[in-house]
Amino acid sequence: MRVPRPSAQARYRARAPGEPRAFAATSLATMPSTARPGTSAFAPVPPHPQLTGSPCTIDDRRGRGRPATLRGAITGSQAMGLLVVQPAAPLSSLVESIWDCVQAQPAHRFDRMLPTAKPQLVINLAQDETRVYDEAMRCTRNAGASLDAPAHRGFVIDTAEQTAVVGVVFRAGAAAPFFRERMDAIANRQVDLDALAAGSARTLRERLLDASGARARVDIVERWLSARARASAAAMHPAIAHAVRLIDAAPGARRIAAIAAHCRLSPRRFGELFREQVGMSPKRYARLQRFHGVVAQARREARIEWAGIAVDGGFHDQAHLTHEFRAFSGMTPTDWMARRSPWHNHVPLA
Repeated sequence: MRVPRPSAQARYRARAPGEPRAFAATSLATMPSTARPGTSAFAPVPPHPQLTGSPCTIDDRRGRGRPATLRGAITGSQAMGLLVVQPAAPLSSLVESIWDCVQAQPAHRFDRMLPTAKPQLVINLAQDETRVYDEAMRCTRNAGASLDAPAHRGFVIDTAEQTAVVGVVFRAGAAAPFFRERMDAIANRQVDLDALAAGSARTLRERLLDASGARARVDIVERWLSARARASAAAMHPAIAHAVRLIDAAPGARRIAAIAAHCRLSPRRFGELFREQVGMSPKRYARLQRFHGVVAQARREARIEWAGIAVDGGFHDQAHLTHEFRAFSGMTPTDWMARRSPWHNHVPLA
């Protein structure tokens, strides 16, 4: 499950080269939450027709030795749930949310994750690794703590890892200054946390394994993020932060050249800086945000009229919407509707 974003999903993920995952293909940005910055919201894991099995049996299915189990004794259904915290300023300028999710293993084996420009740090507490699969179902393994870099391609994750996960959803353009790493150099990939923050991954995960509960785990992560942000004086580039706000407000409605001029940058310099900080071109980012707008609208509608959604979303016609939907999700809008789950960015496969 990668992380619940705008729609209340929880994710525990496995990453693959070129494919990001999210709390089971989810995104904290889509998760409905009443929490305000500096506060938190807790909810039981939403009912899911495919959630079965014993309440949170956490073990190491790799057969490589000692189980990487939670030492905080999460053993009963009463401990299951999703906690989402929106940090207070100044961390909130970089981090959209921190989440902790504990749930029973889904009955289905794989989830397709929808791509997102928001990098996500995922720490798997059930197993000390994460796995991601490409379209040919070739598996790529990463450490138990890793970053899902910004992505414009979907990918597949292993639901066996979705039983106990802690995650951090960065704002688009915020992970570059936080980790001092160009996002375009790692886009569509999963990167071990140790490669980005040497020495931090192992100690951070060990502390989370020893924590007494969800609130304690989230607090540990928030303190780690704040300390690292202060030490590196991390701050989003003001021009990119402004550009992201403009695009998010109306994806595809403004010309990129006009946004560059508004940021007082040449189109060439603006494009270079945007790719470096966000991980993709401004145009692709706008297309991706428009795609997520369609997904969000379709979730709200009791009866889906794709032609109307295409018009509302600024597409030329329904065929244009279908083309874009397939480009980002790997499936048609109809296929997505038939498979969609309670988690915004997760699509159950098999």
